[in-house]
Amino acid sequence: MKFLITMNMPSAQGYAVHQVTIEHQAESVAEFCSVLNKAEFILCRQLYRQKNLRGETNWLDRGDMVINTYHIGKVQQFIEFERGDYEDDESQGRTEYSRGNAEGSRGPIRPRRSAF
Repeated sequence: MKFLITMNMPSAQGYAVHQVTIEHQAESVAEFCSVLNKAEFILCRQLYRQKNLRGETNWLDRGDMVINTYHIGKVQQFIEFERGDYEDDESQGRTEYSRGNAEGSRGPIRPRRSAF
């Protein structure tokens, strides 16, 4: 089964965390959780996702990988979405930056006292 693992350790690009896609013989997230709780290190296969010239997803097997389970922050089943699968999904729909208030300068935090 494919899993997406978020590691609590810096990435090569300088981010605080990084993600790894792996394949493991566990058949569910619950079973994989049990494996992680029993061992400090686990053996799995590292996978890289690549798009070919037609836009199709191919998986490149990068070989065996040993992961220190103490540095894992989150694990989820890897679910592959095609572009049209999440068009109506709110979490995927709006990626541009937006502000909750109108443009312009913000007012003072505390109103000034009037000088009497």
